[in-house]
Amino acid sequence: MKINMKKKTILLTICLLAFITIGHSQSNDTIRGKIISSITRKKPVGEIVISEKGSTDFIKADSLGYFKFITKNKKSEYHLVIIAGDYDVQEFVFKSKWLNYKRPKHIVVNAKCKLNKKKASSDWKTGKAKLYLMGGIAPIATTKKDKRFERKYGVEYYDFGCEARLPECLIDYNTRIFKTLDLKFGRKWRKTVRKDVIGYQ
Repeated sequence: MKINMKKKTILLTICLLAFITIGHSQSNDTIRGKIISSITRKKPVGEIVISEKGSTDFIKADSLGYFKFITKNKKSEYHLVIIAGDYDVQEFVFKSKWLNYKRPKHIVVNAKCKLNKKKASSDWKTGKAKLYLMGGIAPIATTKKDKRFERKYGVEYYDFGCEARLPECLIDYNTRIFKTLDLKFGRKWRKTVRKDVIGYQ
Protein backbone atom coordinates (compact mmCIF):
# COMPACT_ATOMS: atom_id res chain seq x y z
CA MET A 1 0.00 0.00 0.00
CA LYS A 2 2.84 2.34 0.90
CA ILE A 3 4.58 1.53 -2.38
CA ASN A 4 1.45 2.38 -4.35
CA MET A 5 1.12 5.69 -2.51
CA LYS A 6 4.73 6.52 -3.35
CA LYS A 7 4.16 5.67 -6.99
CA LYS A 8 1.06 7.84 -7.07
CA THR A 9 2.98 10.72 -5.51
CA ILE A 10 5.80 10.38 -8.04
CA LEU A 11 3.37 10.18 -10.96
CA LEU A 12 1.46 13.18 -9.67
CA THR A 13 4.69 15.16 -9.36
CA ILE A 14 5.76 14.21 -12.90
CA CYS A 15 2.38 15.20 -14.32
CA LEU A 16 2.47 18.50 -12.46
CA LEU A 17 5.96 19.32 -13.75
CA ALA A 18 4.93 18.38 -17.28
CA PHE A 19 1.88 20.63 -17.01
CA ILE A 20 3.99 23.53 -15.77
CA THR A 21 6.57 22.98 -18.54
CA ILE A 22 3.93 22.81 -21.26
CA GLY A 23 2.15 25.85 -19.90
CA HIS A 24 5.42 27.77 -19.73
CA SER A 25 6.44 26.83 -23.28
CA GLN A 26 3.04 27.84 -24.61
CA SER A 27 3.29 31.27 -23.03
CA ASN A 28 6.66 32.06 -24.62
CA ASP A 29 7.93 32.64 -28.13
CA THR A 30 11.48 32.44 -29.42
CA ILE A 31 12.44 35.32 -31.68
CA ARG A 32 15.29 34.55 -34.06
CA GLY A 33 16.91 37.32 -36.03
CA LYS A 34 20.02 38.73 -37.64
CA ILE A 35 21.05 42.38 -37.30
CA ILE A 36 22.56 43.93 -40.44
CA SER A 37 23.71 47.43 -41.38
CA SER A 38 21.90 49.47 -44.03
CA ILE A 39 25.34 50.61 -45.21
CA THR A 40 27.19 47.32 -45.67
CA ARG A 41 24.34 44.76 -45.49
CA LYS A 42 26.53 42.96 -42.97
CA LYS A 43 26.75 42.91 -39.18
CA PRO A 44 27.29 46.43 -37.81
CA VAL A 45 30.69 47.12 -36.29
CA GLY A 46 30.63 46.86 -32.50
CA GLU A 47 28.53 45.12 -29.88
CA ILE A 48 24.81 44.56 -30.50
CA VAL A 49 22.28 44.41 -27.65
CA ILE A 50 18.61 43.48 -28.14
CA SER A 51 15.77 43.78 -25.63
CA GLU A 52 11.99 43.89 -25.64
CA LYS A 53 10.65 47.39 -25.05
CA GLY A 54 9.68 47.88 -21.41
CA SER A 55 11.80 44.95 -20.23
CA THR A 56 15.12 45.02 -18.40
CA ASP A 57 16.15 41.68 -19.91
CA PHE A 58 18.48 41.74 -22.90
CA ILE A 59 20.65 39.49 -25.03
CA LYS A 60 23.69 40.09 -27.23
CA ALA A 61 24.00 39.14 -30.89
CA ASP A 62 26.87 36.86 -31.87
CA SER A 63 29.86 37.76 -34.06
CA LEU A 64 27.75 37.43 -37.22
CA GLY A 65 24.80 39.44 -35.92
CA TYR A 66 22.52 36.48 -35.10
CA PHE A 67 20.46 36.40 -31.92
CA LYS A 68 17.78 34.33 -30.20
CA PHE A 69 15.40 36.04 -27.82
CA ILE A 70 12.85 34.24 -25.60
CA THR A 71 9.83 36.39 -24.83
CA LYS A 72 7.94 36.44 -21.54
CA ASN A 73 4.47 36.37 -23.12
CA LYS A 74 2.90 35.51 -26.46
CA LYS A 75 1.91 38.53 -28.54
CA SER A 76 0.87 39.32 -32.10
CA GLU A 77 3.93 41.56 -32.39
CA TYR A 78 6.98 42.36 -30.31
CA HIS A 79 8.61 45.77 -29.98
CA LEU A 80 12.37 45.27 -29.91
CA VAL A 81 14.95 47.86 -28.89
CA ILE A 82 18.28 47.51 -30.69
CA ILE A 83 21.57 49.11 -29.68
CA ALA A 84 24.24 48.44 -32.31
CA GLY A 85 27.73 49.93 -32.06
CA ASP A 86 27.70 53.69 -32.72
CA TYR A 87 24.32 53.59 -34.48
CA ASP A 88 21.39 55.48 -33.00
CA VAL A 89 19.17 53.37 -30.74
CA GLN A 90 16.47 51.88 -32.94
CA GLU A 91 13.16 50.09 -32.47
CA PHE A 92 11.81 47.27 -34.59
CA VAL A 93 8.37 45.67 -34.61
CA PHE A 94 8.77 41.90 -34.91
CA LYS A 95 5.55 40.25 -36.14
CA SER A 96 4.53 36.87 -34.74
CA LYS A 97 4.13 35.39 -38.25
CA TRP A 98 7.92 35.61 -38.64
CA LEU A 99 8.34 33.12 -35.78
CA ASN A 100 7.53 30.31 -38.22
CA TYR A 101 10.21 31.27 -40.74
CA LYS A 102 12.93 28.67 -41.25
CA ARG A 103 15.61 31.33 -41.32
CA PRO A 104 16.16 34.15 -38.81
CA LYS A 105 14.46 37.41 -39.74
CA HIS A 106 16.90 40.01 -41.08
CA ILE A 107 16.60 43.28 -39.18
CA VAL A 108 18.25 46.35 -40.71
CA VAL A 109 19.66 49.12 -38.53
CA ASN A 110 19.61 52.34 -40.54
CA ALA A 111 22.18 55.08 -40.78
CA LYS A 112 22.95 57.92 -43.16
CA CYS A 113 26.56 58.61 -44.05
CA LYS A 114 27.72 62.13 -44.80
CA LEU A 115 31.07 60.55 -45.52
CA ASN A 116 30.67 57.92 -48.23
CA LYS A 117 32.07 56.94 -51.62
CA LYS A 118 30.14 59.72 -53.37
CA LYS A 119 31.68 62.29 -51.03
CA ALA A 120 35.11 60.69 -51.58
CA SER A 121 34.83 61.10 -55.36
CA SER A 122 33.76 64.71 -54.93
CA ASP A 123 36.63 65.46 -52.54
CA TRP A 124 39.15 63.90 -54.92
CA LYS A 125 37.98 66.09 -57.79
CA THR A 126 38.25 69.24 -55.66
CA GLY A 127 41.64 68.34 -54.19
CA LYS A 128 40.25 67.76 -50.68
CA ALA A 129 40.59 63.97 -50.48
CA LYS A 130 41.30 62.48 -47.06
CA LEU A 131 42.24 59.16 -45.54
CA TYR A 132 40.48 58.73 -42.22
CA LEU A 133 42.39 57.15 -39.35
CA MET A 134 41.44 55.01 -36.38
CA GLY A 135 40.44 57.45 -33.64
CA GLY A 136 41.66 57.28 -30.07
CA ILE A 137 42.31 59.19 -26.86
CA ALA A 138 45.91 59.79 -27.91
CA PRO A 139 46.09 60.04 -31.73
CA ILE A 140 49.40 59.22 -33.40
CA ALA A 141 51.08 62.44 -34.52
CA THR A 142 51.66 63.05 -38.22
CA THR A 143 55.31 62.44 -39.10
CA LYS A 144 57.54 63.86 -41.85
CA LYS A 145 57.03 60.59 -43.71
CA ASP A 146 53.26 61.12 -43.52
CA LYS A 147 53.62 64.66 -44.84
CA ARG A 148 55.64 63.43 -47.82
CA PHE A 149 52.94 60.85 -48.53
CA GLU A 150 50.23 63.54 -48.41
CA ARG A 151 52.09 65.82 -50.83
CA LYS A 152 53.00 63.02 -53.23
CA TYR A 153 49.55 61.45 -53.49
CA GLY A 154 47.30 64.45 -52.91
CA VAL A 155 45.48 63.20 -49.82
CA GLU A 156 45.36 64.31 -46.20
CA TYR A 157 45.38 62.05 -43.15
CA TYR A 158 42.53 62.92 -40.80
CA ASP A 159 41.83 61.67 -37.28
CA PHE A 160 38.49 62.30 -35.54
CA GLY A 161 40.01 61.40 -32.18
CA CYS A 162 37.31 60.32 -29.73
CA GLU A 163 34.52 61.92 -31.77
CA ALA A 164 32.04 59.17 -32.67
CA ARG A 165 31.74 58.22 -36.33
CA LEU A 166 30.30 55.09 -37.88
CA PRO A 167 33.25 52.94 -39.01
CA GLU A 168 31.17 51.67 -41.94
CA CYS A 169 30.86 55.21 -43.34
CA LEU A 170 34.58 55.85 -43.05
CA ILE A 171 35.39 52.50 -44.66
CA ASP A 172 33.06 53.35 -47.56
CA TYR A 173 34.81 56.70 -48.04
CA ASN A 174 38.36 55.36 -47.66
CA THR A 175 37.73 52.41 -49.97
CA ARG A 176 36.82 54.76 -52.82
CA ILE A 177 40.02 56.74 -52.19
CA PHE A 178 42.03 53.49 -52.21
CA LYS A 179 40.60 52.57 -55.61
CA THR A 180 41.28 56.05 -56.97
CA LEU A 181 44.90 55.91 -55.78
CA ASP A 182 45.31 52.49 -57.39
CA LEU A 183 44.02 53.80 -60.71
CA LYS A 184 46.29 56.85 -60.69
CA PHE A 185 49.47 55.54 -59.04
CA GLY A 186 49.24 51.76 -59.19
CA ARG A 187 49.84 49.96 -55.89
CA LYS A 188 53.10 51.64 -54.89
CA TRP A 189 51.33 54.05 -52.51
CA ARG A 190 50.37 51.06 -50.36
CA LYS A 191 54.00 50.57 -49.31
CA THR A 192 54.12 53.86 -47.41
CA VAL A 193 50.51 54.48 -46.37
CA ARG A 194 49.79 54.52 -42.63
CA LYS A 195 48.54 51.16 -41.44
CA ASP A 196 45.97 52.73 -39.10
CA VAL A 197 43.92 54.05 -42.02
CA ILE A 198 40.39 52.73 -41.51
CA GLY A 199 39.54 49.87 -43.85
CA TYR A 200 43.09 49.38 -45.10
CA GLN A 201 44.26 45.78 -45.32
